Amino acid sequence: MEWTNEIQELRRELRVEFRNIYKKMEEFQLILNQLMVALKEVHGDVKENRQAIEGNR
Repeated sequence: MEWTNEIQELRRELRVEFRNIYKKMEEFQLILNQLMVALKEVHGDVKENRQAIEGNR
């Protein structure tokens, strides 16, 4: 029955590791969301600048 204890311990360790991975994924998703917001802002600024330049021609 020793191997069943080892299996249970490995399952516990896996659960902890998957929980950590999930937390990292959530953190990464937040960073990606912030990056997307920043990119949209920059894109909007570039678009406005381009329109202003074309309007001045």
